[in-house]
Amino acid sequence: MQTGAERAKASPAAGSPSSVKDAVFTDIFLGEQESYLSGASSLEGRDLADPVVAPASLRDELVRLREVCFATESKMHRKDFAVKHDGVTYRVSKMESTRGVVFVLRRFPNEVPELARLGLHLGIVRRLMAPGAKGLLVISGAIGSGKTTTASAIVVSRLREYGGVAITAEDPPEMPLEGKHENGLCYQTEVSRDTGGFAEASRYIVRWNPDMIYLGEIRDADVACEALRASINGHLVISTAHAESVIKTIARLNTLAEGLGQSSALLGDGLFGVVHQKLEGKPAKLRTEFLFLDGAAGARSIIRSGKFEMLSTEINSQATRIILGG
Repeated sequence: MQTGAERAKASPAAGSPSSVKDAVFTDIFLGEQESYLSGASSLEGRDLADPVVAPASLRDELVRLREVCFATESKMHRKDFAVKHDGVTYRVSKMESTRGVVFVLRRFPNEVPELARLGLHLGIVRRLMAPGAKGLLVISGAIGSGKTTTASAIVVSRLREYGGVAITAEDPPEMPLEGKHENGLCYQTEVSRDTGGFAEASRYIVRWNPDMIYLGEIRDADVACEALRASINGHLVISTAHAESVIKTIARLNTLAEGLGQSSALLGDGLFGVVHQKLEGKPAKLRTEFLFLDGAAGARSIIRSGKFEMLSTEINSQATRIILGG
């Protein structure tokens, strides 16, 4: 006869999710002995610490999901990749801890949210949706600050409004951008490090002459240079970057693009804008700092001079004008 504890372990608790797809979480840590859910504060109807041990109702499925991760990693020979399970796509990163391999999974959304519903001020949305926008637009912030979501929402919103063709280069694709979006069309491509990574992918994309280019992330000098080249040649290039502020984003882009020669001058010509964002509080709210270069001749001049710290006055001035509706 089972004890009460054994019966509780064998049977899902009331309110336990019956599948991973139905569970509330931000990340899964799939370990060999135990799996954990992060961001699962309402799991089983209780307020829990974070992370929590995956409930018994999910353990068999998580074992199968771990096997899928192993098979995909073995086939692709990469530590970062995407897997699809039960109709849901996950971004996977392989971590080798002292107790064995752990796969860290983050669930991709099934649809791209509307730009106007992300929590951005309407004045910022209007600038991001400016007709005829050209140049390099960078969404910056820390890991987990929603950069990819914002960038993807801009791509889809502009396609719906203005039409045209957008082509992406991602590692791996994170949002469902592929296909028709009312007036416009998007093609998603996955970057292969074996064939040159983001830099080589962006060179090919320019040859296809899309109206809009989305590069998943500006990680190195080659990508920064190609993004700037494309922006100067008349494309709207949207990308993300890890940085702590608008000014630090611009300084980092300048450092990465030094191989082009006169990088600050080219950045002053090619940059459309930078939106730096972070999530604060519980529930999380989006906080932004921004600088748009269209119509801001003084800011462009400062960037060309390389005196990026002087941009703070223009950043504050734009915030006042845009937030107050000017």
